[in-house]
Amino acid sequence: TLITPSPQRQAAGVLCRPGPDGTLDLELAWQGAAATTLVAGPRRFAEAETWTRRLLAEVIEDPQAPGWARPRVVVGMAFHDDAQTGTPAADQPPSLGSARLLLPVRLATRRAGQTWLTTLVEVSPDHDSELIDARITAASKPPSPCRAVPLPVASVTATDDIDSWTCRVDQALAAIEDGTFHKVVLARAWKLEAPIPIPAEALARRLRASQPGCLSFALSLPEAGAFVCASPELAVSRRGLQVWSGPLAGSIGRGSSPDEDRLLGRRLMASAKERAEHSLVVEAVRDALAPVATLEAPLAPTVRVLRHVQHLSTPVSGRLHQPRHIFELAGRLHPTPAVCGAPRTEALTHLRRHEPLNRGWYSGLVGWVDASGDGDLWVAIRSARLFGRHAWLLAGAGIVAGSHPESEWHETTLKLHALGDALGVAMDPSRTMA
Repeated sequence: TLITPSPQRQAAGVLCRPGPDGTLDLELAWQGAAATTLVAGPRRFAEAETWTRRLLAEVIEDPQAPGWARPRVVVGMAFHDDAQTGTPAADQPPSLGSARLLLPVRLATRRAGQTWLTTLVEVSPDHDSELIDARITAASKPPSPCRAVPLPVASVTATDDIDSWTCRVDQALAAIEDGTFHKVVLARAWKLEAPIPIPAEALARRLRASQPGCLSFALSLPEAGAFVCASPELAVSRRGLQVWSGPLAGSIGRGSSPDEDRLLGRRLMASAKERAEHSLVVEAVRDALAPVATLEAPLAPTVRVLRHVQHLSTPVSGRLHQPRHIFELAGRLHPTPAVCGAPRTEALTHLRRHEPLNRGWYSGLVGWVDASGDGDLWVAIRSARLFGRHAWLLAGAGIVAGSHPESEWHETTLKLHALGDALGVAMDPSRTMA
């Protein structure tokens, strides 16, 4: 069996997936890349599926290992299919690519109190069993545990101001009033600087502790830095014929007490604007998956309480009519109105023309996929792009009829703090912040 070697031997990362009750359900840690590829363009989901199928068909799996410990391809995808829309800052780090797929050399998988180490080595028909065993033994060094290093305190050194944000929101509201689209999601960013390089895996584990119920994810590449996110939103999950999605839309802040939280939650549920925004997202998910699956969803949303913000949430589940690869399902869904807008084409056109920043992987997809086409892909929100001592934090807000620039500014600030707090963000008083 031949695995195409990759020069990215120092690639590393972690993924911690929450279960339905918010506790840790699955933890992955990986080092090295046995194979990797970049795909881009409007066919990137189909090309990602083809590459993954061909690659994993060459992997001989250990029949004694449990299914949850099998080899997995790590996935990171940008919001735009070309990954370069927007005007990057002069000091922005190298692009991670429109879609990056990576098969780890060493993958440690922990679940239900057990840990398995999956090691991949390159073999060929002329290798005898003793040589293969020796290579596996030599390669079977577990991924280094994430050291309990203190994370540096970072300062916000650059951000848009509320006046420029107001202009962008007003521009979007004018397009909504003209009937161009019903909703568009605008993003804004903070640039942070720390006194020492920011360790991506340590930040991801800090987020796992501080953002329960969210996926924590980090992928580091020596030549391009890292991407880290703490996402509360499942884009799509597939296990055999079963499929799930967890759309979120509609937001409000947290209170200072449980009673105030409940009051704010009731206000969120009663808001016609927030309910309409949420319905757009849920209907888009249902419309995307209905041609290939029989779906179920609650008639009304519930309030999802996170550390800094509360969201309206409606889980969607179903059974596929026939097997469909998770990349096909993701291609049907991405991008949903939760991160783009509705209708999709018109909202995307607006963002390509008017969004001043390069989103990169923010509001794209991260996760994993295996040889059977099963996997988990999460919406890459609450994210940070790391490069040395610098970090770029991005967050967005859905703009619909009735949106107010000040309220949306406050919402994005709350979301930015999800990662900013993990880095002990110190605000620059010269910056205009909410």
